[in-house]
Amino acid sequence: MGQAGQDVDWSVTAREGSRGAQLRRALEPTLRERLETVEGPKDVARGFQELRARGEFESAAERGGARQTTSRAHEPSVPYDADKRK
Repeated sequence: MGQAGQDVDWSVTAREGSRGAQLRRALEPTLRERLETVEGPKDVARGFQELRARGEFESAAERGGARQTTSRAHEPSVPYDADKRK
């Protein structure tokens, strides 16, 4: 192994170490930073609400455009037959 192998923190490569590293990274942002992260999408939603209220925005469903039902939204395009697995 070259120098790249020397930079690896092997303590976080196992499940327990990896989970601990994830938790430490999740706790790094301050409360203010976490709240700002949540507020961003809310601001976008509020903007769409305002546009819709002024009649400047409508969804595809409101236009009568093509819709995709939620029940088929996550289906694979190729049918999966569990009985044919090998």
